[in-house]
Amino acid sequence: METQNTTPTHFTRYEERTSILSNQQHISGTLDPNSQVGKGTFIEYVVLVTLCDCVKESFNYRYDLTSESFGKINVKSSSLKSYNNVDGWQFRKIPSSYIPDHYICVGLDTEFNEILHVWAIPGKCNLVGDHGINISDSKIGLSKCSKYELDATLFNVVFHCLDITSIPEFCNIGVKNIDLYQSIARDVKKGRGLLNIIGEYGDTIYRSYLKWIKTSNSDRCFNLYDGVIGVAPIDVPLEIHPYSHLIEISAHKYPLYDYNGEYIGYMYNGEYITPKIKPSDFFYKIRDVKYIIQSYTRSDGKVSLDIILKETGLEDLDTVIKKLVKRGDVLPLKNDEFKWVGEFSRIPTIPD
Repeated sequence: METQNTTPTHFTRYEERTSILSNQQHISGTLDPNSQVGKGTFIEYVVLVTLCDCVKESFNYRYDLTSESFGKINVKSSSLKSYNNVDGWQFRKIPSSYIPDHYICVGLDTEFNEILHVWAIPGKCNLVGDHGINISDSKIGLSKCSKYELDATLFNVVFHCLDITSIPEFCNIGVKNIDLYQSIARDVKKGRGLLNIIGEYGDTIYRSYLKWIKTSNSDRCFNLYDGVIGVAPIDVPLEIHPYSHLIEISAHKYPLYDYNGEYIGYMYNGEYITPKIKPSDFFYKIRDVKYIIQSYTRSDGKVSLDIILKETGLEDLDTVIKKLVKRGDVLPLKNDEFKWVGEFSRIPTIPD
């Protein structure tokens, strides 16, 4: 996966109201391309660019791509390995996962350096087992799925030429001060004041942070409480983001400051508006924790206390979780794990 600028790439993402919040690696654009998740994500974009008729769904949505030719797609990739003394590819899936219209299975060589085969296998095909699709590298094994095989030539061209830094999940690989920028972004989302942020990081770093977000793959936004500029993930509409007191910056919507640098409101289509949001801390906490537990229950069937803490950043989780358990929405499991058992619904809007 070389970094080259030989293939133009234009990516479109659905703004699904049921999208699940990306994890921090995907939001920050620093996903490790050599990790299992990183390799799988890169192959998704290879398929996206090669097919030319796809849009990419939000991270952790039940399908990876939507294609005019193949419908709802889940992309699977595997390197050539020996399983029980038989060489082949294993394309794994969770038994309870949603069944797509097609699995696009990309079989690579042992070193994950070359695409050898690509198959478009119907989701309800008898080749699909509860735990995935196994294809042996033998005459018999390959013949069983030969009618589903696609020409791997163009997939290979894209695989070798695709500029990895043009992909949102990898866009900040090698960016200087990225850890500081992400730390500032987290502070912004938590509502920390502008003067406090500049006091900790310095004016130079803050200005370079502002320059970075202008060219990043995230939506620029500002905090309605203090006007601090920050970023939000592009695959979650701002109105349902857990920190929905953020408003996206545009040519017609931007924050205003007085001569002392204090935030006083924002302009919207030429009209000066004073923020009227009255935050309810406990309401936000309930909503954020509910969102994370629902999301991970959908994808993994449960979620650990550590993940909830990491995703929300809340220090007083016990009170919030106890309330959700008492309401019957959350079921406590062993090893500090929880499962959402209440009715899935959209996250409620924030009252004025």
